[in-house]
Amino acid sequence: MRTAVRFEADFPKPKSGESGAGEVASMLIAGLRGNGFSPSPAQDEEYAHSFVCPSGKYSYSVMVAFDFVDNATWEVSCPPALGRFAKLRGQSEEKEHSALVSAIASVLSADPRIRNVRWYKSYGDKSDQSPQP
Repeated sequence: MRTAVRFEADFPKPKSGESGAGEVASMLIAGLRGNGFSPSPAQDEEYAHSFVCPSGKYSYSVMVAFDFVDNATWEVSCPPALGRFAKLRGQSEEKEHSALVSAIASVLSADPRIRNVRWYKSYGDKSDQSPQP
């Protein structure tokens, strides 16, 4: 499953030194609430905005940021909650994680300001892109 997405959007570009992702994070939080999730309020982390969103029995950390390197794209990342050892012990979060990532994809695709959406396996990975998670 792909858990990180990059896209272009018609949101104000932040100034250097600001995360500037508050408006995108707020839009995503509102959309997730409309899809039955209960995300926490966004926190400004200087480089990004982040929030926690429960899905089933797991809570996921979601990060929203502007890419100052290419100065054109926004990023959203929702990594797994379980580590490798938990998965080796037979625990699975596939249903819960997939539901949240699918809801994020739905919110992004419903917003007319967002275009050129590309999903990746993890944050920072720019290979093997897909238009869907």
